[in-house]
Amino acid sequence: MLARWLQTPLLRYLSMYRRRWYMVALCVFLALLVNVLVMPIPLIYGRIVDRYIPNKDVRGIYAMAAIATALYLLNLGLGLTQRYLTLITTKAVIYELRARVCTKLQELCLSFYEDNNIGRLHARAMIDTEQVDVASNAMVTQLLVSITGFVIALVILLRINAPLALVLLIILPLSFIILRLTRRPMRQSQRAFRDQRETLSSGIHDLLNNFRLVKTFGMETLEEEKLNDSIREYLRRGIRMATMSAFFSNMVMLMGNFSTLTVWIVGAMLAIHSRMTIGQVVAFVGFQGFLLTPINQLAMLTETLMSGSTALGKIFELLDSDEVEFPAEGEQVEQIRGEVAFQDVSFVYNDGTQALDRISVSVEPGKQIALVGESGSGKSTFIHLILGLYLPSEGQMFIDGKDLTTLNLRSLRRRIGMVSQETILMSGTLRDNIRYGTPEATDADVVAAAKGANAHEFISKLPKGYDAQIGEEGVKLSGGQRQRIAIARALLRDPRILILDEATSALDSESELQVQNALEVLRRNRTTFVIAHRLSTILNSDTILVMKQGRIVEHGSHQELLAHRGEYARLYHTQFHRALNLPPVAGK
Repeated sequence: MLARWLQTPLLRYLSMYRRRWYMVALCVFLALLVNVLVMPIPLIYGRIVDRYIPNKDVRGIYAMAAIATALYLLNLGLGLTQRYLTLITTKAVIYELRARVCTKLQELCLSFYEDNNIGRLHARAMIDTEQVDVASNAMVTQLLVSITGFVIALVILLRINAPLALVLLIILPLSFIILRLTRRPMRQSQRAFRDQRETLSSGIHDLLNNFRLVKTFGMETLEEEKLNDSIREYLRRGIRMATMSAFFSNMVMLMGNFSTLTVWIVGAMLAIHSRMTIGQVVAFVGFQGFLLTPINQLAMLTETLMSGSTALGKIFELLDSDEVEFPAEGEQVEQIRGEVAFQDVSFVYNDGTQALDRISVSVEPGKQIALVGESGSGKSTFIHLILGLYLPSEGQMFIDGKDLTTLNLRSLRRRIGMVSQETILMSGTLRDNIRYGTPEATDADVVAAAKGANAHEFISKLPKGYDAQIGEEGVKLSGGQRQRIAIARALLRDPRILILDEATSALDSESELQVQNALEVLRRNRTTFVIAHRLSTILNSDTILVMKQGRIVEHGSHQELLAHRGEYARLYHTQFHRALNLPPVAGK
């Protein structure tokens, strides 16, 4: 039970402060000091009422005012110092927490991202950590200060008049009862609001990522309606949460006002019967504020603390995910020859769909292997396994004779280059995009790679050349230009294994010719895997693997497979007749 309690999100978060215990201790000490400094002020007011006003002692009143002013100013200075130290302490821990989340997001495997919404993951790194930060500051700078003041004020109130203090203590538990009754619905309301905020954030994220698709199909009205529905639900849940929070806060404040009224009435009766002085009643009311503040603070902070607690739970749920790539501490890959082997490899997705079924193939270094087959035959899964994006459900994979699961995937991927149909470019300059993945490359290396990819000519014609901004995801470049930038990026890495995933399928004839010429340079002396729907682009491959329903049903050269008159021949003749606009040949 203790071990389980220690693993709660709150305890795990607090453990992150261990290396900064001295700063936490200093903040706590200053919080106590800030409270102690203002504690004498109600006593000063009582002394003025009981002694200096009846005696018309103006000098005494001025002296007490000077002392109170000095205490207020000192309280202000120390309070600001404590606030600053608390901020730099909590911000450092939030920085560490957010860094852990970002690191975890990079460690998670591809299947995790396929099963989770990107907008929600973005919320973990940004919104949730921000809520934890706000809650942390509230706990240290407000809640802690109030609680220490509560204890000190209670002791002083008992010394001023124990019976009146006991009356006050009988009333105060009503506030805790209200807190207890509203805690669960408040938490449920907070979670519902938070979930809807994530849904709205996800919807906006998807809209921004797919705005070209929306505009192309004229679906702005539909997307606007969907977002408006999400915004209305977000507003409804936000109002419900705020209403419950306001009701809770006002009920607690009402109990505070009722207790203050009770103190004045009972105190007045005691003063009439000479059981208290008027100054003691004034001082008691002043100290009562220190007793009620923690309850009022808790009422005001309930929403913040619950939000932070919920966010903290979501963050550690992500950090505890075991869907990580294997293994982070594996053997570093410095150089590879490019030998790839699959040994009885099968792969099944989380939903039970089998993508590969007992694949066995061995590829020698420097060979070109083409993967063909209809959509859903397992070609992309085959490539993802080479990159280590998926872990085989059964069987083993080897790179240069070493089991893939024993290698450090990050270092392995630095030896692999990939050019895909959907070229991924980053916002920034052309130079930055070519250099991406090889940050140590010189400007001369970048230019040489661009020339090898037939990209130097069009880059040189741009107003800023290699320093030209390409826009979000390369929107300022044509499809052929983006592909050549991707090829230049791969050339700069000088990979031993090259993956071409339908790299020319979406290009016009002129762009395809330029990209094909660049790919010829890129393929030299490298183990190359080519996925292509256009069979005309893979005729010269050393081996063609024909895939169907996750299995390799045929393999061989182009001529061998045509002579075999099997699945490959059927695919080839189907494409040939489509290209000539002829009806398919029966039996082919």
